[in-house]
Amino acid sequence: MEKKLITKKKELMDIIKVYDRIYLYGAGKIGTFLYYMLQDLGCSIEGFITSDCIRREYYNLKKLVFNYEDISFCDDDLIIISALGKNSEEIAEVCASNNYIKISNEFLEKYMPCYHMQIENTLGCEKIITCWMNERKAYSVFFENINFEDKDFLNRLHVLLSGMDRESKAAIIRCINDTKKLNGLSNEYLSIFTEEEKRQLMQVAEITKEIMQVSDNVWAFHGYLLPRNDFRVDIFVDKLGLAKVKNLDHVRDKNVIDVGGYIGDSALVLSDYTDETVYVFEPVENNIRMIEQTKMLNNAKISAVKAAVSDYNGKESLSMTENDYTGGLEKLGNREYEEEFVTDVTTLDQFVGDRKIQVGLLKIHAEGLEQKVIKGAAKLLKEQSPVIVVEMYHTESDFFNLKPLIESINDNYTFSVYKPANGYICMGMKLICEVVNDG
Repeated sequence: MEKKLITKKKELMDIIKVYDRIYLYGAGKIGTFLYYMLQDLGCSIEGFITSDCIRREYYNLKKLVFNYEDISFCDDDLIIISALGKNSEEIAEVCASNNYIKISNEFLEKYMPCYHMQIENTLGCEKIITCWMNERKAYSVFFENINFEDKDFLNRLHVLLSGMDRESKAAIIRCINDTKKLNGLSNEYLSIFTEEEKRQLMQVAEITKEIMQVSDNVWAFHGYLLPRNDFRVDIFVDKLGLAKVKNLDHVRDKNVIDVGGYIGDSALVLSDYTDETVYVFEPVENNIRMIEQTKMLNNAKISAVKAAVSDYNGKESLSMTENDYTGGLEKLGNREYEEEFVTDVTTLDQFVGDRKIQVGLLKIHAEGLEQKVIKGAAKLLKEQSPVIVVEMYHTESDFFNLKPLIESINDNYTFSVYKPANGYICMGMKLICEVVNDG
């Protein structure tokens, strides 16, 4: 009989391949998370098992909800216990005569999308915790080499804030202040969100209820279709912060470049702003397949380019995270990497020059490689001045140095900051750059 505690995703992947039918015992938050993870792994469950069989809200997943006694189990069946602590032990006793696995706290801390946990905490209790462990790990070292009283830090902060609107300045200072609060904490509850942020999170919780499953591998939200249920707030609700751009009409008759395309989610939204093509750079093969599905589902004018983007042309080894969704030419200290593969690398100046295209907007999410992407697009920035939406939260260097780097290339750019209401401290923070009087 299978009896195992799962700590890594690979262990789960290896086990589910062996069994014909899989049930999730527990239809709460953990069960929902595991349902989505299994779906991403290409595994369809038979249904949920609960003690009362009255979890009506899970019928919208188009999966049955069983009582344990109603199922005739065989050796080819596996039960995944979707609970922790005492509840997990009690369920294990009930399932003792069948194959089952339990999920460890370590597994949940590493993989469970805490975006949903944070919303639930906001809705259900006064104490708010920023509980995504990778964010805590990242920002525990984010400013570790900075003396906040040092003149150098104050000078760097002054350069970053210079020319920003008041809302952008507040977002930057808030990020630094909340990161300092988290330093040294592990799982303690910490009051992070303001009343306004709580209100925004509650609005997001209501909006995400509008996500619908169309079929086994198609999800819908506000007219957009994706092959995976991954409708991020900053992309599909806030449109990447593009409301901060003053002359967005400048983009309409030009191409868009999306560096770090993931599954084509941001490219899909960006395609609304141009009559031309959205070129999506993504080095991960599985994500390229997802981009093609997204393109097909929405009949979008998207062109996927299987390559990484940097400040040189050639080939390079790319490090993959364990979840197989993200990778980078440089390793971030808060990520765990499990495999590497060789990928083509290009500069945007090379790509744009070869195709002789006009670019109106450039979005960059390059897992810590943002500055190198900018350096490899210097000619593009000087000659075409595209709107730039670039993630600024991956490293301390990106946080402080992206703005002065872009200014050194084209000093006509103006800057603002967009921070989504996503329950994180800095994650998702974007630097919005545009030349207002261009042309």
